[in-house]
Amino acid sequence: MGSSLRAVALCFAAGAAGGLMQCLMAWLAAQYGITRALNAHVATALLPAVIYARVVLGGLWGLLFLLPLSRGALVRAVLLGLVVSLVMLVIHPVLAGKAVHLLNGTALFIVLLNLVWGMTTACLLWLMRG
Repeated sequence: MGSSLRAVALCFAAGAAGGLMQCLMAWLAAQYGITRALNAHVATALLPAVIYARVVLGGLWGLLFLLPLSRGALVRAVLLGLVVSLVMLVIHPVLAGKAVHLLNGTALFIVLLNLVWGMTTACLLWLMRG
């Protein structure tokens, strides 16, 4: 049980750090005008509520790294980043009875942020597991 609890804790911690990296990347993108250029409507301010939500959700999504998918860190990072994007952009709006919009700057920016999350999480897990 000790090793499985350790794996859960590591995946949550790495995912939470990935969520924090998402916050920083979104903020930097806003500072450099990238969100404006993409016409992306995503929370970019470094407010406690935004940081908290991304860190906690990033940690929960980090538990996906417990699934036995691919051994390659890069493949897992991209695949799981795309899974999170699929849930955020398709499944969540459908369940909420809203329209799905995939061909706009906001969707592209969300996918990019989730790839940042996936890469950060995978890199940290690789470093922590040695």
